[in-house]
Parts: sequence; structure tokens; C-alpha cells
Amino acid sequence: MIKLNNIGDLFWKQDVQSVRSPEGVARILEYGPSPLSLERISGLSRALQVHILQKFFDIPVTPSFVKSSGGMVLDRVVGTFGGLHWWGSSTLRVRAQSIWSHRRNEEARPLFKSDMYGVSSRVRCNLAPDTVASGTCELGSLAPLMGLLRRPHTPAGPDVDAAPDHPTRSALCTKDFRGKLNLTKKIPMHDLIAECALNERCIDAAGGHWDVPHSLSLDVASHPHPEKKYSYRLGVHKAGTASMASDSSSRSCPTSQVADQLVGQLVSHTHAQAAIQFTRSKDIWIETRGKRAAGWASRRKSHPPGSAKKKKEEEVEVEAFQEWGVEEGRDKSKKRPLMPYGAVLQRPRVSLSGGLGGLLRLPLGGSPAGSPGGMQTIPFAHAGMTVRVGEFVRPFMDFTQLALHLRLGGEAIATLPHRPSVSQPANAEQDSDRNGSQLGGTIHPSNDVKLISNSMTLALSQQLLGPVRGRVDARVALVESPASKLEPRILETCYGLDCALPPSGATRLVLRYSPSRQEALAEIRVLES
Repeated sequence: MIKLNNIGDLFWKQDVQSVRSPEGVARILEYGPSPLSLERISGLSRALQVHILQKFFDIPVTPSFVKSSGGMVLDRVVGTFGGLHWWGSSTLRVRAQSIWSHRRNEEARPLFKSDMYGVSSRVRCNLAPDTVASGTCELGSLAPLMGLLRRPHTPAGPDVDAAPDHPTRSALCTKDFRGKLNLTKKIPMHDLIAECALNERCIDAAGGHWDVPHSLSLDVASHPHPEKKYSYRLGVHKAGTASMASDSSSRSCPTSQVADQLVGQLVSHTHAQAAIQFTRSKDIWIETRGKRAAGWASRRKSHPPGSAKKKKEEEVEVEAFQEWGVEEGRDKSKKRPLMPYGAVLQRPRVSLSGGLGGLLRLPLGGSPAGSPGGMQTIPFAHAGMTVRVGEFVRPFMDFTQLALHLRLGGEAIATLPHRPSVSQPANAEQDSDRNGSQLGGTIHPSNDVKLISNSMTLALSQQLLGPVRGRVDARVALVESPASKLEPRILETCYGLDCALPPSGATRLVLRYSPSRQEALAEIRVLES
């Protein structure tokens, strides 16, 4: 079944996989669309994934593709440390393709240039049984760090702090250094979350990257519960003015400067907000095979453990699933159970899900220029459907899954027009179709920026051969054309392959490529369908 949006995913910055940084994590701007299923954050940190590949699969370095870093980059965990209640790791990044492309430049000596390397560190500490603190810091380039170690060549006497090229000053002001601290405390049925970040990297729906100089937040979120049909979250947030990163793909389009100004005005804010949503999900059809399986599923009762009826119930359950795994046409006297490739996949079914809710937002300490003051109310709704066919036990074309998710209201995606400006080159029209920016808060559109508040996400998964599946995710929306007509447009796509690893199939190796972000990666996912 397609996962319902968490209330924190709708209006709070959410983590998303991105190998543009050694840490492998970025944020989506507030009010932005939820990440595609292939781009969702994994339950394992990037450092732990790289460490697993090194230790258990004998892969010395993990390759990834990041166009802004020159192409192929290599990551390796160079150190792990910890104790009984805490642990940490350090990851080194090498821009291998960039070094190779500059190999003929003898003066540059790219192998010894500090900006060809990056480093990140992660620490997690259990302060108490119900309190966890975590922190990350990364340096996208070692050049500022080497500048600290290099003696400045300045004449004696003058104030070195006033020198514009002083290494200490450049290291403290660089955007290559990023850090984040998070403190989570569990209270009855709730989580108390405090977070602060420096030079936070955010991503919009079109692959553009933004730098938020500083942000602070304090939130209270309700625990997800299978029996509860509602969830809520409230908090206070403060963020600085965002600016588009110099290595962002959206910078190639001059028209994106309009979106740059709007985002910079709206992200700089201090506000309080609260949201609540009601959700519901239901399986409208589940395939059952065999009389034993159907009878067990319909007549199963709860009996005390160890009783004779309980033992009989367990025997019937085992026989039912053995009959489930018998190939059609095979001799019944020679039963051989067929185990599915994936350990967490369920039977073929059709599922529906939906939710609706609203958000209240109150600016504090004045509103940024260009945005209205006062309380804002934003209603939203979302619905999804998942169709799964096949059992994923046969070696060819035995699994197909299609998931649709429609979101109405509550998001703001800005896309650039199709028509190129006067200063654009002849091929800039294609870049304009691909690039855009996400806007947070209440938006005042200009003539050059088209705003979208509704979108649909499609996710297709198809077994190719054995445990290997091909996957395609896309986000589609109706966009107003220059002729004032609504036309469908693909805002974002992502392609991937995943392979269930033996012996249990609970662990999967996933390869994915995002054309809009211009990055590709390999990752490990555990207990995910």
C-alpha cells in the first residue's frame, strides 16, 4: 500500500536522499512536494550503508555520480568510533572523475589539490532511554581546512583579521561547511524535537539546490498509531534568507532569478504553525489461493499460547502457506514451497488510502517583505491507490505494482515558462521546462513564474529477472500554458533498479538515477517493500 503522507512531510522540512554532499542527506523546502518513493530517506544513514558495503561485500569504495562535482565520486568510511551509548563515523569523499579530467594539467596536480576531497562526520548519543542527540558536520571541500593549517603570507604589523584573504576568515565564512544538531525526547504519546542547522542544503522539485544560512526549530509531534485515524504537529521555526547554490542546475536558466528573489523573501521568517490531518486506509481486494489459505484467513481465532487449539492453528497456518507456494501444475505429492524473493512483500491486492486536514500559520516578529501578515489557513487533502499483481516467487515477470498518489492543496511548486527570454540561448527552452523553484509560505506570483498547488505522483515497479526489479517514479501536474490552457507536464522523474539480497531478501541493493538532480547512487535498504 502506498504510504500516507506524514503530517511532518507536508509542511515541515523533510529529509531526502542526495549524494551531492558526503553525508548523503538534504532537505526539501517547506510546503514542497513529498519526495518520490525512490528518493525517500533510508532507515540507514549513508555512512552506515557505505560501511556495510565495505565490511560485508568487500567493496572498498562506493561510487556515486554527481554532475556538480565533476561526475563520478568515491566515498569510503575512514573511521568508526563509539561506546556503549554512543557511536560515530567519518566518511571521506574523492572527486575521482574531476581528478582524472585534470590529469594533464601538470601545474594543477589535481591529485594533491584539497578541493578534490570532502569529509563528513556523524555522531549519535543516547542521553537517556527516551532522549537521543545526534549531530552531523561536513566539509564539501578541504580547501578551507588546509587554509587554516597554511601560514598566511602577510607583512608583519598590519591587522591580519582585516585582510580579505585571511584563511581563518575564509574558513569560517565558507558555505562548504555545514552542520546540524538534533535532540529528540519521547514524552507520553508524543515526540519533542529541537533542531538547529548551519548552511542547510535544501532541494526544490526541479533539482535546484538552495543554501539556508541558519535555521532553528522546536516541535511537538504526535506518535503514529495504527488504530488512530489522526495525527498532529505544532512548532516554532526561524530561518534565514535562502540563496540558490552556485552549483545548482537551475542557475543555468536566467529566468530562475525571479524565483530566487521570491524564495529569498519568503524563506526568511519566524513563525509558529500547527497542522492536523485525518487519514484512512483500506484493502478493497486481497487475492487468496487454496481452500486452506482462504479458510484459515477467514476463520482464524485467538487462542492462549501453548494450548492445543493454538498448536493446531499454527499447523494449519504452515500448511496454508506451503500450499500458497506450490507451483500450479506440479505434482501435489512432491510439494516444494517457493519462497518469495522479497521478505516483506504482501499478497496481491488493491488498496485505497486518503487523508484531509489543515494548517494554521502565524508569523512572529513581523513578516518578510512582500508577504502578508496575520494568520494563514491552508486546507489540504490527498488520496492514493496501490495495485499489486504477482507473488514475486517465479523468476520472470511475477510482480507488478502501480501506485498513484494525488495531493490537493498545501503545496507550492513554481515552474518557469516554456518560452525563452531574450538573453537565453537557443536551447534554453528545454532547460526552462526542467528547472524551477519551490516556494514556501504564501506566494505572490509574477508573470514569469507559474504556481502549482496540485500534483500526482506515479510509481511503477516491475520484476525483470529473479530478484531484480525495475522502477520508475514521476510527478505530474497540470500547468497553464502560454495559451491559457491546462496541459499535463512531468515535473520530476526518477529511475531505479533494486535487487533483493540473499538469503532472506529483507535487504535490498538499490541503484537510482535522477535526471532533474543530475545524480546517481547505490544504497542499501532494509525491511522495505
